[in-house]
Amino acid sequence: MLVKGDQVVMHTCIEAKNPSNYGKLWTCYTDETKVNWTNPNVVWLEGYAGAFSVEYLQKVNV
Repeated sequence: MLVKGDQVVMHTCIEAKNPSNYGKLWTCYTDETKVNWTNPNVVWLEGYAGAFSVEYLQKVNV
């Protein structure tokens, strides 16, 4: 379960292949939550427009 302040990287999705996102550390600015419009839970990331599926995020311990 991801929580506010966790740092993550994107993986195995089209956004992760974008050179500006590849290997980039993102910070969650919300806790992981369930929404009605998608099955996997989502979080909102600092500097990213919109919610992001936790299915494609890996928590990084720094």
